[in-house]
Amino acid sequence: MLYSGFGLGAPTDAVSVLINGDEATFYSGPGASYEPVATVFGGQTVPVLGVSDDGAWWRLLCFDDANEWIASCWVSADPTVTTPAMP
Repeated sequence: MLYSGFGLGAPTDAVSVLINGDEATFYSGPGASYEPVATVFGGQTVPVLGVSDDGAWWRLLCFDDANEWIASCWVSADPTVTTPAMP
């Protein structure tokens, strides 16, 4: 089980998410009111680090174009945006 960095967060068995549709925006926190940190094309799979307390946002393992780690990277858990992969 993994946990988010915003408080303890809720546990998740998801190991990654598939980005659905044409693209998705990643945010610096669990919500669209946070600063966008990246936009990725659909079809990509991204490792999951945790989930928000309400289960609405995935915390991801993200890197920028220079291959630098993005410390706080979140994407919507809405099924139109992402599909989780379980072990």
